[in-house]
Amino acid sequence: GNFYRFGQSFDFFRYKPKICFGLEWSIMLGESVKENVVEPLQLNNSGFLGNDGGYADVFLRMQGAYVGIYAQKIIVSRKNNPNSGLSLGLGIGLLQHNIRVNVESQNAPQFQGDYAKGYDRYTRGPAFRQNIEYLNIGRYQNFNYSIGLSFTEGFTKNKRALNFDTQLQDDVTRFDLMVGLTFKWFLPISDSKPEEEIFY
Repeated sequence: GNFYRFGQSFDFFRYKPKICFGLEWSIMLGESVKENVVEPLQLNNSGFLGNDGGYADVFLRMQGAYVGIYAQKIIVSRKNNPNSGLSLGLGIGLLQHNIRVNVESQNAPQFQGDYAKGYDRYTRGPAFRQNIEYLNIGRYQNFNYSIGLSFTEGFTKNKRALNFDTQLQDDVTRFDLMVGLTFKWFLPISDSKPEEEIFY
């Protein structure tokens, strides 16, 4: 389902070949979870019984993270600014995601602590990323950003020994596909040096 992804990166941009190298990491948060992992513990009215005799407020949330390296190259430059234009990027990294069982009423110990690990579908594995973006490096390094499309393919596995709701081990390799709009803002640190002075 839909989710938000927030992150940071360190980028090294070479002006002559118009190539950018980077290290990135991000977190993913979402409210769309299609697999009801807590269904066996639901009552007939779809509620949950708390340890105080009342109902427990239980919600499923998606969360995850990605860390990786990448390279990006400008393939079509602007005439008035050769350091900006259409760019293509490739990356490789590690993807992990899980289902977070959120108990807002704090009265459902069956979903808290180590018990939560039996329902969270903690999944991790290698991933590949491709992106097509418009990259803008300001002529005076005062307006630097990129906007475009990003594609991520993960080959992941469930890392838990047992899923409590199914009482089965899940060791099947997954194919996780993520497609999204990306926007990045750059804070530049220039390593340029002044031209050498020549005295006659």
